[in-house]
Amino acid sequence: MSVSPTWLPSSWRERPAQHQPEWPEESAADAARSRLRSLPPLVFAGEARQLQAALAEVAAGRAFLLQAGDCAESFHDFARLTDTGAAYSAVAIRERLKILLQMAAVLTYGAALPVLKVGRIAGQFV
Repeated sequence: MSVSPTWLPSSWRERPAQHQPEWPEESAADAARSRLRSLPPLVFAGEARQLQAALAEVAAGRAFLLQAGDCAESFHDFARLTDTGAAYSAVAIRERLKILLQMAAVLTYGAALPVLKVGRIAGQFV
């Protein structure tokens, strides 16, 4: 499969979205999408380029990839966590990051290679 020379990052909008939820209040969903469009991006182009370069180092065997996170929680866990709110507190996030950095330090020492740290916190449901 080849990429069309006229491909643009926004070309996905031309494709039909076949697995979309039915929102009970479409106007509220529209308002949320509008609000999100007005916010700055979560990831900037320079950060994406840095990640590509770091992944190239991993692929070449000159670095180690450490991927961690809690992105596989169940819907049940998510419902429980949002009821208490505790799991996604700043303290909990700091503790998860601390563990990730500790693992990276051990790997850096043991493998004698730089470690690319990739994490996902709070999963796909938040």
